Amino acid sequence: MAFGVVGYYSVRVLIKPRLQHHINAGISAEIGVLFTTITLITGMIWGKSSWNTWWTWEPRLATTLILWFIYVAYLFVRKMDGSNEKIARLSAVFGIIGAINVPIVFMAIRWWNTKLHPVVFGEGKNQSGGGIEPDMLVALLFSIFTITVLYVFLMRKGIEIEKMRHIVKKAKSKAIEKLAG
Repeated sequence: MAFGVVGYYSVRVLIKPRLQHHINAGISAEIGVLFTTITLITGMIWGKSSWNTWWTWEPRLATTLILWFIYVAYLFVRKMDGSNEKIARLSAVFGIIGAINVPIVFMAIRWWNTKLHPVVFGEGKNQSGGGIEPDMLVALLFSIFTITVLYVFLMRKGIEIEKMRHIVKKAKSKAIEKLAG
């Protein structure tokens, strides 16, 4: 969801540039990178106990790692020196490319017929074709709900902090102008 939001606001930055769109995309990317980092690390820990290896170049893992690299690059682009408009446009391009990768990550286990990651939402019950036990479905949906609430909370707080940063930056600029002039 976080990277979908980045993609949405990145498109808006390219169509009609506004600082708020750039801010929203950036905060969502930070949260998405945080969540993806946690997912990759905890997945490696789980993988070591389940598969007896920390990492395997399975399609879901590889595409998720590529997604993570795209958005880390996105965050680096946002911190570059230069014109704010150019940085906003360039980071928007990275945001859109990353958003395009999200469905690829999701579909990787279907397209490349992997055995390590099961198809959870699919045909059949507890077969290689998919399905999930009702108790596990409740736990999954509860987890999705709580992570979504956490995302919304972090997004709102991040936007507030970023607005305060811009207010402080403007105040500093005015103070420097007063001292210089």
